[in-house]
Amino acid sequence: EQLAKARPEAARPRQQQAKAPAQDRLPIDDVAEDLTAIKGIGPKMAEKLYDQGIKNYAQLAAMNTKFAEQLDEALKAQGRILRDDWIGQAKKLLG
Repeated sequence: EQLAKARPEAARPRQQQAKAPAQDRLPIDDVAEDLTAIKGIGPKMAEKLYDQGIKNYAQLAAMNTKFAEQLDEALKAQGRILRDDWIGQAKKLLG
């Protein structure tokens, strides 16, 4: 408590900003596909995904759970990526 009194900023939790997830693990492919074919992705979310560098089904299908959680946080998607199984849906669309 004395530390908190001496340095009040030390007592407050740091506000974390959502960082863009590491994209170096995903396939590099600039071919854009209609991501709205995936349940849970509307036009606005598709635009957010494009902004993050996610432009096609192969990139979604290549994500692991940890990456999906990081992306979900960055997009403020409230758990939709895993809940709606965007990865599985993307794999089905790839055939």
